Amino acid sequence: MNNFSIVTSATGMLKNKDMDNVQSPEEVYQKIAKGGLLFIIGSFSALLIQFIFGIVMIRFLSTEDFGLISLSLTIIQVLAMISVLGMDTAVPRYIGKTQGSAPPSGKHRDTTFTVITLVLASSVILSIFLSASAPFVASLFRKPALSWILSVFALMLTPLALIQIFTALFRGWGDAKAKTIFQDMMQHLIRLLLLMIAVYLHYDLQGVVWIYVAAVWCTFLLYLVYTYRKLIGKIGFGFCADTAKKMIRFALPLLGAGIVTNLTTWVGTLTLGFITSSETVGIFNAPLRLTNIIPIPLMALIFIYLPEATRMVAGHHTERLKQLYVSTTKWAFFLTLPFILFFIIDAEFIVQRLFGEKYYASINILQVMSIGLSFHTFLGPNGMTLVAFGHSRSIFISAAIASIISILFCYWLIPPYGAIGATFSVVIGKVTSNIFLSMVLYQNYRIHPFAGHYIKPLLPVSLIALCMIAFVRLFAGDHLMVHCMVFLVSGGLVLLSPFITGALTHHDVAILSSLEKRITGQNRLSDRLAAKAPAADYS
Repeated sequence: MNNFSIVTSATGMLKNKDMDNVQSPEEVYQKIAKGGLLFIIGSFSALLIQFIFGIVMIRFLSTEDFGLISLSLTIIQVLAMISVLGMDTAVPRYIGKTQGSAPPSGKHRDTTFTVITLVLASSVILSIFLSASAPFVASLFRKPALSWILSVFALMLTPLALIQIFTALFRGWGDAKAKTIFQDMMQHLIRLLLLMIAVYLHYDLQGVVWIYVAAVWCTFLLYLVYTYRKLIGKIGFGFCADTAKKMIRFALPLLGAGIVTNLTTWVGTLTLGFITSSETVGIFNAPLRLTNIIPIPLMALIFIYLPEATRMVAGHHTERLKQLYVSTTKWAFFLTLPFILFFIIDAEFIVQRLFGEKYYASINILQVMSIGLSFHTFLGPNGMTLVAFGHSRSIFISAAIASIISILFCYWLIPPYGAIGATFSVVIGKVTSNIFLSMVLYQNYRIHPFAGHYIKPLLPVSLIALCMIAFVRLFAGDHLMVHCMVFLVSGGLVLLSPFITGALTHHDVAILSSLEKRITGQNRLSDRLAAKAPAADYS
């Protein structure tokens, strides 16, 4: 789920809640910890499956073939977002705004079936367009092999769009498990299983292309049965032209904002595909399967943070929000930090072991991208906090700034520097965007994450990083177990640094208490910490 989806879905849910009902700090932190834990478990499970699939595919295919797959998938992602017409973010808001949280019934058939019909029509049209224009697109990118891949991938555009809209409908009715089961887990499991069969049978690039299509169609058919039983079968069929017009007017602005928001992610692959070889595209995209881990902890906490922050704003509890902002940022960053340090310090070993010698040029890309993506986590949920204050426009402006900067730097840096030039372009855009959001947040509300209990543990973390660098260079060599132990030991020390330095507050203990309760069923450790934890310091 991207940040824009989180903004729109959470904002829609808030319209049906009492904005003045602000919970105690302990209840807020426990709710954030509980929701964040579930989000992290689900996201990491899906990411693990994708990661295994990606490693097998990267090892199985040549660098050039992987680059062609990556470029084709990016084009499909762009067209899939257009074909959904912004309904994936509009539908949860529209249902929450107009129909509340009541279970779906016959009177809601217009919304459900009309949305499905609109997305079906738009996706079929775009699928036909892509199939017909595939030779032109291939010539535009100067990659002849791209033509037949896009022609085959066009077959999965319609089921891919409908999977997204099924998820949006279930989210509108408050059913989150459908996304986890079908969109996150099942599709990737089927794809991985089919890839294992392809590797065993020694299939080539053509087999991998058809695996993507088959996995999407299998997931769609199973999801369709589930959707019919849970929604369509109870509601019935009914298309309403007036509802269609309302939904399109409601969704198109969200589509535009979603495209701008995702453009920074797409521009590196698309520009590389246009200017350089397929091999360079593959080298750029391989490390992204690792760096996708970095945003997950912050996204997990944001999912619950946004509605709670909005209630605090509505109740004029700005000081409490400042404390919430610092604690959320601190735990998101320290949960991510072990991976960031590992990706930066041990990048050479990671790339060579996972991807092979042919991806040696990806080492610097992994390091630079890790630093760039960690910057958002370091600054905290700046954009979501601005949304809570009603500054949604700032999100759009920051996304536009990031996209424009990334595009300009891509055309400046890619010709002389290739994939690393694209990496710096994307990172510069993302960092600039986050600095802009943090400046707006501080200028208007004096909110920032740099409290004493956030900065204090960073000193021992710096020492841990220096020790990691020295040990890896002097002793680790090519021994897998040694590198794994470096990651586990250093990661454990990083996570313990807030405890070791006495940087815990009562708000932090509330988060840990909730996690300990869910994992062990008791609060022995958190009770001991609570007795020693000082009050929150926001200085």
